[in-house]
Amino acid sequence: RPMSDRTPERAPTARPLRRAGAPLLAGALVLLVVAVVVIIVSFQRSIPTPHADKQRSYDPQPAVGYSGNGEATGAISPAWAFGVTTAWRIPYEVTGIGPKPLIYAQGTTLYALFQSQDHHSLDITVVAYDVSGDQPRELWSTAGTAPPSFVASHVVPVAHLLIIDRLVVDTTTGALSLVPWKDAHALTAVGDTVVVCDGNEACSGWTLEASSWELTWSSATGPQTTEKPTDEQITYPERPVIGTGENASVVLPIDLSLHPPQILDPRTGRITNLADPHAQSAARPRDLILASDGLVVADRNTAVLYDAEGFVVGAQSRSEVHRTPTRDGRLPTVSELGAFLDGGVPAWSTATVRVPPISANHPRFVLTMELTDASAIHDLDPNKNDLATTIPQFWPAQVRASSDGSVLYAEKDEGTHTKLFFDVSGQVAHGSAELTSATALTWVFDDLVVGVTNSGIVAFTPTNP
Repeated sequence: RPMSDRTPERAPTARPLRRAGAPLLAGALVLLVVAVVVIIVSFQRSIPTPHADKQRSYDPQPAVGYSGNGEATGAISPAWAFGVTTAWRIPYEVTGIGPKPLIYAQGTTLYALFQSQDHHSLDITVVAYDVSGDQPRELWSTAGTAPPSFVASHVVPVAHLLIIDRLVVDTTTGALSLVPWKDAHALTAVGDTVVVCDGNEACSGWTLEASSWELTWSSATGPQTTEKPTDEQITYPERPVIGTGENASVVLPIDLSLHPPQILDPRTGRITNLADPHAQSAARPRDLILASDGLVVADRNTAVLYDAEGFVVGAQSRSEVHRTPTRDGRLPTVSELGAFLDGGVPAWSTATVRVPPISANHPRFVLTMELTDASAIHDLDPNKNDLATTIPQFWPAQVRASSDGSVLYAEKDEGTHTKLFFDVSGQVAHGSAELTSATALTWVFDDLVVGVTNSGIVAFTPTNP
């Protein structure tokens, strides 16, 4: 729940001792008591809070509001070349290791789920905000009670609903309800079918008929894993779905060390095991790389290409290493992905980023950005930044670019690690301590990104030139 301002309680004042016969003794006792209190308070304040945000010591920038054009192309705005500033904040104090708000953007609406900081309470509040204007405008707010063992970490949208664990949010009215499956989690939705998996060896399909959920199929699967089996640093899929329409399939979260990859038909529940022409050992490390019309199963040296129905459409060597394509809003086709893995350019993205080894040409740690159209190659130094921060190493976990290649965004790693916008032509990087402290970054527009800190929800926008 957004925190309201609280008036601090007045500190109690010491009452003077009135014993006339011992003024010096009374004064000494008062000084002794004050000194002891100061020592105790200082000691208590020096005890670190578990998992406290390491960036809480910064002075927050003043919020300037959002004045962008609200475009959401998938690429980032070239305006980030001028710097990053705070657009607005929705205060909500996270205490200790209490849960942070969960945010999800859909068009110009930002949905936020706030949980009680009391671990014994299941009280929640879901709020919808219109973020197209200067400041967020509340559309509706609903208070309710979460189901037992509630975990707010994943949002599955279906029609006008958002499924969060077992909680269902009606985005039009804010009404809250529960799904009937208790020991399983929604994986994704295709059309009006929600694919639910139990984390063990079963998945099921559910549809909303009138006002009740109906089970349409149930299937046995291979052993599942709670970790994502897909390599998301190449194509950045937003959901585990390949193909479209009647050719759409769901890529299941199968433990690839125990079982071959599996895909599922969301209409019937029919499961297909992906055949492996290279007869790879199940224990051999493999990546699942999702494309728009299929997927690739690859290890360090080979890659097998499949269409959305699970048929093999190609097998090749893999020569791509340590190149990260920028995330520009489009998934590649299987053929485009295969060409990239064979050493070609990523035809679906603006550029690739790599970290060259230290050499005479690269005497210090840099990021090398190569534009897909081969028009330029740039070396970008993370230490040339306006954070007054030394960054000895910067292995990018995610990279984005403006469509003209003038700005590169890079995250050093997941979580509260350095996040920078590189002005490519000016050879300088921009960031802020508040941006670095933010997690769960959600790109609402090309020039507006929203994150979560221990102090609430914060939106960032380019600095006005």
